[in-house]
Amino acid sequence: MLRWVKPGGKQFQIELRRGEHYEPDFVVETKAEKLIVEIKVRRDLEDGTVKAKAKAARTWVGHANDHAKTYGGKPWCYVLIPHDAMLENVTLAGLAAKFWSNSDHRRARARVKGAEPNRALFVAPVG
Repeated sequence: MLRWVKPGGKQFQIELRRGEHYEPDFVVETKAEKLIVEIKVRRDLEDGTVKAKAKAARTWVGHANDHAKTYGGKPWCYVLIPHDAMLENVTLAGLAAKFWSNSDHRRARARVKGAEPNRALFVAPVG
């Protein structure tokens, strides 16, 4: 991990609905990618608002990756992690690998120009 931030109000907004925005829990940059990381109580993972935020974030990630293709930038990814999976001995890479399949990782990584499609990338499916 190169850096991470917990965005404050209006620092990093994703449009949830027309005229309504939300800030993700964390934004993380690694050597290979940038991630939007959401940590939610497991029982809330099926909540309508959580699902709407996840859908909005995935849409944002898709647009960000389209833009990254234009200049060879790092791909953006979205990761939704249940709160009870956050343990002292677990890495972000390990958590993401546990919740998303490598085929989704390869497809997302391949969306960015110059990406290595066989390299595992820890992301939520974007499309």
